[in-house]
Amino acid sequence: MVAHIHVEGHDALIHAHTHTHREPIQVPVYYEFALDVILDAESPNADDFNEETHEIIESAAEALYGLIHSRYILTTRGMQAMFEKYQNADFGMLCMLYN
Repeated sequence: MVAHIHVEGHDALIHAHTHTHREPIQVPVYYEFALDVILDAESPNADDFNEETHEIIESAAEALYGLIHSRYILTTRGMQAMFEKYQNADFGMLCMLYN
């Protein structure tokens, strides 16, 4: 997952530390499989699911990633990481217009 963050074009992404997703959150359906998708890990029995279930798991992974990411950004570490990205202009800069 960390390598994915450093790919060109992913400048706005930050690494959420592992403690962020260990606390209880409102978990989506197929939580364990969704977490495996996020971490790009092999899931046992993943081949047993039909196409519809795979789509549900993908959707659950997107929801879970958003939950983990938003929870992390609200922590002190997350805010510091986002502030550093702001200072480094990782999100781009607005041009100032002067009269």
